[in-house]
Amino acid sequence: FLNTTSQGSQTSGFSWVITLTNGTNNLTIVGYDDLGNPSQNIQFIILDLTIPNLTILSPTISLTNQSQQIVSVDTNAQSAVLLQDGISQGSLSSGFSWSITLQEGMNNLTIMAYAASGSFAIDTLLLSLDSIAPSLSINGVENDGIYSDSVDIQVITEDGGGVAYTELWFENQLLVNQSSSSFNYTLDTTTRFDGAHVLIVISYDLAGNKYSITLTIWINNSSDQTAPSVTVSGISNGQIYDDILTITITASDSSGINRAELYLDDELFDIDSEYPYQFILDIFS
Repeated sequence: FLNTTSQGSQTSGFSWVITLTNGTNNLTIVGYDDLGNPSQNIQFIILDLTIPNLTILSPTISLTNQSQQIVSVDTNAQSAVLLQDGISQGSLSSGFSWSITLQEGMNNLTIMAYAASGSFAIDTLLLSLDSIAPSLSINGVENDGIYSDSVDIQVITEDGGGVAYTELWFENQLLVNQSSSSFNYTLDTTTRFDGAHVLIVISYDLAGNKYSITLTIWINNSSDQTAPSVTVSGISNGQIYDDILTITITASDSSGINRAELYLDDELFDIDSEYPYQFILDIFS
């Protein structure tokens, strides 16, 4: 009998195929001897077909630039196992939190939660690791270049995972915040004072990586046609030297000084763009 319902009578073999219902099943077997005397055995079989609850708590994103991740789930299961690209990261019976290292590119995370009865629930998460910064190039301006009037600037950025946005800064002023992979901007230098300025371009990808280029540009919109005044100390014309020389150049100009260059036998020896302009010349080298 299964839950008081007869499953059939047999005189040999004594084997039945039965279908249990979810929950507690009362199984009663009654045997009779040749005189008709009965004897019975009662068994209780619990069938648990309930699938455990399973919810992924973290990570809650599908794209990251951080290789170290914590995978946490909420479940009422007896145990749970995490698979990363098919490889087990360990089975847990409590806590249900794993620390993993992502591989560059797509990572397939699968969590399987098991009930005591063997029933299980599955949840998956595709998490992509992008730790590579965007590539960035600037056309139309170069470091230490001198510019006047209008300057056409072209910015080109690329990223395999997608570009989020790119910024163009002039000093502390944001000129452009553009979500496209490339853009053009015309810089009107006539509204800026003459001299050195800092131009910064920063590109961000969708994973949060960034790459930046910083340029120093010189603006000269004046009608200054006068060369800088220059004095040199540490060395004199016609003198003979047999030691290491420290040569200092002092220069001034109404439009500012860009840099100082030292030539030796008509060949460029060194460049200094920071005041005071000093050069070390080793006679024996």
